[in-house]
Amino acid sequence: MLRHRLIFGVIMFITLVALIWADDQLGRINIEGTFFQWLLAGQTYIPAGLPTFAAFFVHVLLGARELVAMFRAKDVSVSNGLVMFSAAAGFTIMFLAPRSATGTTVLAWAVTALVLAFVFTMLRHASHGRTERALASGAAAMLGMIELGGVRS
Repeated sequence: MLRHRLIFGVIMFITLVALIWADDQLGRINIEGTFFQWLLAGQTYIPAGLPTFAAFFVHVLLGARELVAMFRAKDVSVSNGLVMFSAAAGFTIMFLAPRSATGTTVLAWAVTALVLAFVFTMLRHASHGRTERALASGAAAMLGMIELGGVRS
C-alpha cells in the first residue's frame, strides 16, 4: 500500500511540474492578429492558468458525475447533464471573474447563475410530469454549482 502511495505521489508531483511548465510555455505564445486574440478579448498572449483551468474543469465534471450518483443512490431523480453544466458554469464564472472585480459583482454573477440553474432544473424536471421531486432536482443542481463550481481559481 505504501509503495503505491509513493509511486502515485511521484506521478502527481511530475504532473504538477508539467502543468506549471505548460502554463509558462503557453503564456509566452504571441497570438496577436489571430482568431485567438479575438476569442480571448483582445489579449496578445494566452492568459496564465489555462492548462490548470482545463485540468480542474475535468475534475469538476467528474465530481458532478459522482454527485449525481450519490443523489440517485438516495432515489432522487437528477439530470446528469444539468448538474454537470451547473458545476461547470459555476467554475467558469469563478475563473473568468476579473481579479479587480469587487466581491459584490462576482457574487451577483454567481447568484444569478445559481438561481437560473435552480429554476431551469426544476422546470425541466417538472416538464416531464414528475413534480414530486422537482425541488430536490433543483437543489442538486445548486449544490453542484456551489460545491464543485464555486472554487476560486
